[in-house]
Amino acid sequence: TETFVTKYYEEEICKIQDLLKKGNLVCVEGFVGIGKTSIINFSLHNLSFHTIRIVADNFLSQSELLLSVFLDLWGIPMHTIVKDFTKENINDIVKVVTERSSNETTGKIIESLLVKNSSEGLADEYYNYLICQYLIYNMKIHNGNVSYIFFIENIMKASDEIQQLLTYICKL
Repeated sequence: TETFVTKYYEEEICKIQDLLKKGNLVCVEGFVGIGKTSIINFSLHNLSFHTIRIVADNFLSQSELLLSVFLDLWGIPMHTIVKDFTKENINDIVKVVTERSSNETTGKIIESLLVKNSSEGLADEYYNYLICQYLIYNMKIHNGNVSYIFFIENIMKASDEIQQLLTYICKL
């Protein structure tokens, strides 16, 4: 319950909040059922950050994970819109993004995220670099109004490919 967690972990919650406000990376580990998620939720509750929650072992590929993160940033519900995109929809989106950004690479990144079952080059270091730079660019657009916290769960159960990408994002 809220009373139990806030009473017994008050010091840890305050420490987590202070570290997050300073932009630090926080890792909470422990046995199953000990209350890690509850402590994190209570730590995030009073902070004015946009939380991007990632359950790492829910994703089969980097493209799925990245699409989920971008849709969260853009405020687009994953299951109601993107799952129904046709190839024509994706081509139209890529065309508009490429024109507006004046950058063909950005269009290719968006296309690789939206195309179902696309895995070509996704574990490539250069791809990770490009996509993460694009992610940071998108986050900085709202830098004056919104700060972000990535809440990543079950990273130890995720595939090596997902772990590699999440580690790279955390380092950035």
